[in-house]
Amino acid sequence: MISNELSTIREKDADRAWLAKLEQDFHARGRRIEVVDRAPSTTAFCPYTATKAQTKARAVKAMQVQADELALAARVRELAKTMAVRAVCLEMGLTRTTVRGIAERHRISFKSGKEDARKANQQRYASIQEDARDAARLRAYSDLGASFNHAANHSGIGRTRAERLAREFAIPFKKRGKTA
Repeated sequence: MISNELSTIREKDADRAWLAKLEQDFHARGRRIEVVDRAPSTTAFCPYTATKAQTKARAVKAMQVQADELALAARVRELAKTMAVRAVCLEMGLTRTTVRGIAERHRISFKSGKEDARKANQQRYASIQEDARDAARLRAYSDLGASFNHAANHSGIGRTRAERLAREFAIPFKKRGKTA
């Protein structure tokens, strides 16, 4: 019976012979193998340990970020005297989370946003002229015999608004009409 170790040694002998042949072919082509002596490093290497240059660069970057935030906070503080959070966000082009975070870190309070919310709600509704123009478009679809769905979809007017206009301007739509 042949032991496992003996079969492994024989397999490795074949590999050694193959490598020796490759080495001879390499030398036959006029090339040589260089063996470089390397001494192990005396200091323990750790990629997470910061060097002095890295520490200085991080400190400079942190100071720059802090200066940028202080400048941003000064601008937010100035705008907060006369504006609500939403208006400051629109003015500065920042998200609400960013503005509120800056305000929290620098103890900035904003003007109440109730007036701005009221204005935003009022701006949602179209003017009388726009309503009349869109009602005329819906009436044209109605005169062609189109259904309400067809008129709302193809006129570019939202369904809820189209329903309100049809009701307010008494535009008669057929129960079943052109759908395409």
